[in-house]
Amino acid sequence: MYTMKTKKTHDVIVIGAGISGITAANQLKKNGMSVIIIDKGKGIGGRLATKRIQYENDKIVFDYGAKFIEGDSPEFQEVLSNLLENNIIKEWQLVNDDQAKSNTKSRKKYIGIKSIREIALFLSKGLEILNDKKAVKVSWTNGIWETTTGSGETYNSKNLLLTLPVPQAMDLLEDSKFLIPADKVVNLKKVAYNRCIVAMLTLGSSSLLKLDGGIQIKEEPISFLTDNNLKGINRSKIAVTVEMTNSFSHRNWEENDDEIAKKIIELSSPWIGSKVIDYKIHKWKYSQPAISYDKRFEIIDEQKTFYLAGDAFLGDNVESAFLSGLSAALEIQTKFSEQQIRVEQK
Repeated sequence: MYTMKTKKTHDVIVIGAGISGITAANQLKKNGMSVIIIDKGKGIGGRLATKRIQYENDKIVFDYGAKFIEGDSPEFQEVLSNLLENNIIKEWQLVNDDQAKSNTKSRKKYIGIKSIREIALFLSKGLEILNDKKAVKVSWTNGIWETTTGSGETYNSKNLLLTLPVPQAMDLLEDSKFLIPADKVVNLKKVAYNRCIVAMLTLGSSSLLKLDGGIQIKEEPISFLTDNNLKGINRSKIAVTVEMTNSFSHRNWEENDDEIAKKIIELSSPWIGSKVIDYKIHKWKYSQPAISYDKRFEIIDEQKTFYLAGDAFLGDNVESAFLSGLSAALEIQTKFSEQQIRVEQK
């Protein structure tokens, strides 16, 4: 006789495989909960992004999202120590736009030895991550969350955590016809992100950048340049990443890639000093939070165990994303344990 298999119900589904989602999933799994991460990307890491571009017979490596990681919290310092001990990261020195080291004391900055994405790959070891699956609908029925992907697959869970950029999370909930309390809608819609257009330039010879290859620009329209060869992640032709400011990115967002590249190559020529032989353009619509949320995470519905977390929750960087994911996971654990106790007492 044929017996229909019952679909597995996970303790938690996390949507988004950036640092918030990875951190939350690690914490939940460590405490014995079954958890899967669903992510629309082909690779994990979110803004911990690295691209390998084929040029002739070379694979050229660009970090093109987060430039580095840094942080002061004891929890994140522990992560940094772990990454250092396992030779995943190294300390990175930047220069300002007059090519001199800053005299002001600043936090230590770290980069991936192989790439910035290597950090996410290392931290996600042992996690179940379903890539290339965009969540298009979430629904709550009889105490179970059902997450539906664009290809029609469904996954069930008792708890749900969204770690998407806040506007994307709001769009998903609107498409799902899920009602959020009005006061939370007002506060969530205050969250705003900068945009960033990034050019990945392949040069014919060495750039004019110095030291470890990272330079922060003080004035418009370029915000940051990185020589990925000096950074140590690229071994073939010279690969320079140029990040543009929010205002430049907004002004040129609708331009085609060729027009954008032409402008960026001209504007960055004082630091490049070499012929550009190839380029790729990437547009980050939600590059970095400009206006953050005033809590470490948000409980969208306590009764239905539904949470929001991410880099925009009390911060704007990798450390804040980590702390948000960790805090949300600890809250989920607490609520889940309370539920289990109530079930056992019945």
